[in-house]
Amino acid sequence: MKILIIPVLAIALLSGCAGTPPITQISAFAGSTKALSEKIDSVIDEYNDESLNRQYTNYAATFTGEPANLLTSKKLLEIERPMTTEQKKSFAIYKANKSIGNYADALAQLVDANSLKDLDLASSKLYGSITTLNSKYQELKGVSLFSKASRATSSKLIEGVREAIVKAGSMVLEKKRREAIKGIVLESDSKIALMCDEIIAQLETAGIEDALSASRQYVLSEEISDYNFRIKSSLQERRSDIKRLHKLQQRVINSKLLVQQTIKAVKQIKSSHAILAGELKKDKFTSASISTEISQLQLLEANYGDFESFLFSCQNRSKNEKGILSCDDR
Repeated sequence: MKILIIPVLAIALLSGCAGTPPITQISAFAGSTKALSEKIDSVIDEYNDESLNRQYTNYAATFTGEPANLLTSKKLLEIERPMTTEQKKSFAIYKANKSIGNYADALAQLVDANSLKDLDLASSKLYGSITTLNSKYQELKGVSLFSKASRATSSKLIEGVREAIVKAGSMVLEKKRREAIKGIVLESDSKIALMCDEIIAQLETAGIEDALSASRQYVLSEEISDYNFRIKSSLQERRSDIKRLHKLQQRVINSKLLVQQTIKAVKQIKSSHAILAGELKKDKFTSASISTEISQLQLLEANYGDFESFLFSCQNRSKNEKGILSCDDR
């Protein structure tokens, strides 16, 4: 799951302008947002991977020496444990992220649709993403995002594009296409905002950052114990091990920053979507506000994973008793 709301909308908006902006601007906008959205996905992947890595490390530390003979296929199956409620919520926001990405892909396909086949692909992906967003929001909050009336509005707008493809010329098609994109974006904006809010809430409260740091700390501790136990044959090998252990320690220290940086990215995507929707509402297809959003997205993407830069831009920094760094800005 990837979130591609902003570049798609930018392309949609700019495609409707009388004067087409440079393709390099659109490419930069799309590329930076796509890269940023992939990072948002990666934190949940990281959470799952670190949890598994902790279990693997535990098995490796437990089944060594004589106890190694106790490792069986049945014992390995215990690694696949049932998901807890919080883990299911994490999976739900993961699916929600992917659905937002599919929603954006559908808009991109709608922008380029010049045949009924293209339009059918776009509408199918759009309805699929709305269905998944509804089910995942229902799982997280107990209510649906898109009402039947809301879905009917999108269907009607896409049907207008279909009629234009079948019966009308290019000018009418572009008019109907812009109407459809504008209508779908405006109808979806509040729902996308709600889902972004829920993703942020889950990242803040589901214990992902604590689980990340705990898993990483466990692995680091076992690796240090193994280093202390093993006989080192040369200075070069010991230096290589120390370098590896230091990197593991830095991952522990930056665990909370990874989640906080991801939250910042989700907030930026929500904000950018709202600004673009606002510009569309005024029938503005290019503006200084959109240019500002491009710059903000590019800055976040360029510095994603650079925790020194993240902390440098942070006004309120702290470190807990375990050495875990945090940016406490709100």
